Amino acid sequence: MKTSRVVAANQRKYPQLLISKELREIGVNIGDLVEVEVKGNEVIIRKASRDEYESLDEVIKEIIDKRCVNCGERLKLGFVEIGFYEHDGGWFIKSLNKKLWIYAKCLHCGYENSLHKILRRS
Repeated sequence: MKTSRVVAANQRKYPQLLISKELREIGVNIGDLVEVEVKGNEVIIRKASRDEYESLDEVIKEIIDKRCVNCGERLKLGFVEIGFYEHDGGWFIKSLNKKLWIYAKCLHCGYENSLHKILRRS
C-alpha cells in the first residue's frame, strides 16, 4: 500500500484520479493524504490518517473513544495512557515543532496501540 497526497483534481500523470463524488463522500479533498492499494485490476483509495496536528490535545481528542487494536475495549479517559517520543516516522506536532511517534496504552489489556493502527481501524 502506498500513501500519496491528492495534489490536483486533474493530474497529468494520473488523469483517472479525479476527485470523484465517491471520494468526496469519504471526505477526500485536494491536499489530503490517501492510501492507494492495487489489487489486480482494482484500485482501492482510502483517506489516510493525518500527517500533522496542531497540538497534542488535538491528538488526544482523535484517540479518545476509539477501540484498542488488541482487546477491542474503548480507549476512554482513565483507561488509557498516552505516550510519545521523537521519531522521524511520526506525526508532526506544530506547537512543538517536532515529529513524534504517538501511542495509547490500553489499561484493560496493556497493549500499546500506535496512533497509526488506531486510526486505520476506526
